[in-house]
Amino acid sequence: MSLLEFCLGVLLVYSILRALVRRREEALDQGVYTNRQFTKAEIIVFKIEEINGIYYLWNKDSEDFLAQGPTVEEALKIMVERFPDKVFRSENVITQA
Repeated sequence: MSLLEFCLGVLLVYSILRALVRRREEALDQGVYTNRQFTKAEIIVFKIEEINGIYYLWNKDSEDFLAQGPTVEEALKIMVERFPDKVFRSENVITQA
């Protein structure tokens, strides 16, 4: 292996590692990833129901109403705004304030 091939290999590995680190930093900035452990009281498991084009979010355990919106995304946004100290989980979506 020549010096040029070695340098190109090192540069390639560095670029890949830097891209992975940057992606993780961006995820942390957006609050997507956390190592924090949440208590059961902080987590609300919810379900989504669509009725006549409106999406309703319900607490899966207690059946309490959480939010509604014209799209799932809008309903999720409203739910997070209403309960900023909670973490929400469903089988398909995980979100937190």
